[in-house]
Amino acid sequence: MAFSNQQMNRILPSSEVTTREPNGQRPAASSPLPTLAEGLVELRSLVVQFLSSVHRKNDSLLHRFEVCVQPVEPLLWLCAQRPATGLYWADRQKNIKVAGVGVADIVRCHETVHFKNIFERLRRYHSASDTKVAYYGGFRFDSERKPDEIWNAFGECTFVLPRFELVQRQNQTILACTLVGHSETACEDEAAAAIEELQHLTAEIASASMGLPEIQLNAVTPDRAEWKAMMDAALELFGNNTLQKIVLARKASFTALNKTSSIPPFALFQRLAERNPEAYHFFFHWNGQTFLGCTPERLYARTGRRIETEAVAGTRQRGVNADEDKRLAQELFDSDKDRREHSIVYTSIIQTLMQLCETLEAPSEPSVLKLMRIFHLRTSVRGVLRGLYDDADILTQLHPTPALAGFPQKQSVEHIRALEPFDRGWYGAPVGRVGYDEAEFAVAIRSALLNDSSALHVFAGAGLVPGSEAEDEWQEIEYKMNNLRSVFPQ
Repeated sequence: MAFSNQQMNRILPSSEVTTREPNGQRPAASSPLPTLAEGLVELRSLVVQFLSSVHRKNDSLLHRFEVCVQPVEPLLWLCAQRPATGLYWADRQKNIKVAGVGVADIVRCHETVHFKNIFERLRRYHSASDTKVAYYGGFRFDSERKPDEIWNAFGECTFVLPRFELVQRQNQTILACTLVGHSETACEDEAAAAIEELQHLTAEIASASMGLPEIQLNAVTPDRAEWKAMMDAALELFGNNTLQKIVLARKASFTALNKTSSIPPFALFQRLAERNPEAYHFFFHWNGQTFLGCTPERLYARTGRRIETEAVAGTRQRGVNADEDKRLAQELFDSDKDRREHSIVYTSIIQTLMQLCETLEAPSEPSVLKLMRIFHLRTSVRGVLRGLYDDADILTQLHPTPALAGFPQKQSVEHIRALEPFDRGWYGAPVGRVGYDEAEFAVAIRSALLNDSSALHVFAGAGLVPGSEAEDEWQEIEYKMNNLRSVFPQ
């Protein structure tokens, strides 16, 4: 929801968000917005006021306080906070950028995920009178695989409603605080805790050039020989059953070259985001573990009954100059292998959405998606959902897409489980944002897991179809992993 200067400069809390100005007066349209430092002071005063009058409040479970402030880059603000629990989300067009600090509410599952139950829990505080409340998080790629302990902090799924947010949306920057309490006493406790936590927030922003250490490669899983054997086993599957495509991945593990150095998660993400402006940006940091990435691939975006998704498959490295770039893009577009791989993904998505949607729109030919270091083939698909379907149905049907698993879906996931020697965790899984009557999920590729700022695990995969070559697919994964490795000093 957008607010004009005539409508607001600062906003008072409650489950029904209303405007407030000093002395009850609405400012003139030309009144300057407060700085971030002034906004933090104002936000604290709103929470203090709420605490003093909590006995006169209604029975709402959620109270939200907002202050509109002068423009500040949310990511740089988050990096300056370096919180124990923090998150960042930006969609591909950067229509919304959110930095979150602390936890107002959390939805977490450590057992097999049932999407219906998860979304019921995510929707319990959503209200038509306050459409700005949103949870941020994600799921595991394969809930039936035994989890690796390096993913312990993330569970089968985790979604966080931040205590504090700095949001850029529709040309506004909003500083927010959210309280969730199931009783009058709980609301008082939450407000008191928020007042204390506000003392530790800073109005400073991080430097745009935070340093990173040199890193060294410790392990590749699978190694080159194991990759060849794994690919040979996968290629045999094409002749023995109905499998048309399978996506196999690798994990590369790094540590700082200097054993006394750590890998700072906020600096790493800041550098990665700077180098990948055209991608979704996601960052989830809690319990000493961080999952982060800059992915080009949308799983789906839904607003009301309208849905957008896309098929992304086929890869080429970018050229060193404009002529080579043009040649490689055309080579990708004309490649029989890449077009077949893309067609499998596209056809699967269309077949899935035909069940969920009453209308669909899609171009007849893919386009070439240009990223910082590589090209992909992409076809966008739009539709209008049938009235009985919701986000749980969409995720159940779309995840994992053939771009990250293969086709047929169930069969390819079973083979991945048997062939890959590591747990993907959240790599390749849905990550995103769930708001009021809207949701957007990206596919968590071009991603990495950082454990205790010491062990960095980088993930990437390649799609195999009949005729794929082990060395070609190994090199494709190298290109993808280099997107993240290249942010470190060489």
